[in-house]
Amino acid sequence: MRRTLLLSTALALTIAACAGDSATTTTSALDTTTTGASSSSTDTVTPAESTTSNDASSGTAVLAITEIDLLDGTVTVTNLGEEPASLEGHAICQRPNYSFFEDVTLEPGESIEVEASKIGGFDPETGEVGLYSSGQFDDSSSILSYVEWGRSGHGRSSVAADAGIWPADGFVATTADTELLTTNGEVAESPDEWVVG
Repeated sequence: MRRTLLLSTALALTIAACAGDSATTTTSALDTTTTGASSSSTDTVTPAESTTSNDASSGTAVLAITEIDLLDGTVTVTNLGEEPASLEGHAICQRPNYSFFEDVTLEPGESIEVEASKIGGFDPETGEVGLYSSGQFDDSSSILSYVEWGRSGHGRSSVAADAGIWPADGFVATTADTELLTTNGEVAESPDEWVVG
């Protein structure tokens, strides 16, 4: 069974958290879908701090971007850890667009699919997506997962490199015909760990 959720947009908190950043905010919610859930919700969340790890060896919840569907414009975030993970306070970003998840919990192995049209959509030839545990988008301790494709040097690639979760000049090579980027359900911290389809 699938559950439809809303990913609320970042408003004043994003602007405050990104002081000095030119952040774009949007006014409508993003649709998301989880697998294995049983009810519907349209509540939104006020961004809050999270304690989710991105270290798969920690024995805790491990949230990671595991798929970018460039054709359908979706991002899949999966809990690859051993404990449930609350998405409250977490955000998906493609600078300068940021949106926060509502309070939903992903069980180990469970994924959530995010409609990405409100974070700028996707260009198969170049782009980025970051997953953050808070609204501190320029803080390397807040970024949990990251991927960029087509070229290096996108808006948040230096934050991911500072966090040690992405190489400084790394990117997944794509073309105008690329439809899918996937990690095959693993934590990916380099372009070589992404499969292009």
